[in-house]
Amino acid sequence: MTIAEHEATVRLRVGETAMLSLANPVNADPEISDAAVRLDTIANIAESPVQQWEIHAVRPGTARITATDGQGRPFALTVEVVDS
Repeated sequence: MTIAEHEATVRLRVGETAMLSLANPVNADPEISDAAVRLDTIANIAESPVQQWEIHAVRPGTARITATDGQGRPFALTVEVVDS
């Protein structure tokens, strides 16, 4: 997922993962509204203008991920997690 998916809704099954890539964000990590998903930061070995996270679908529910990217653009993504 990228800034292009701002305000999108995606569906993941429990156990699935997706990638979130944003221009180096102003705030540390994106905020998550519900424990249906977990974000793990992917360490960049080389300097990169992009920060990445893995979105892990943990349990059924709906979570909203919000952030501001390095260019000051807001980002919001709704993740619906369903049973596998």
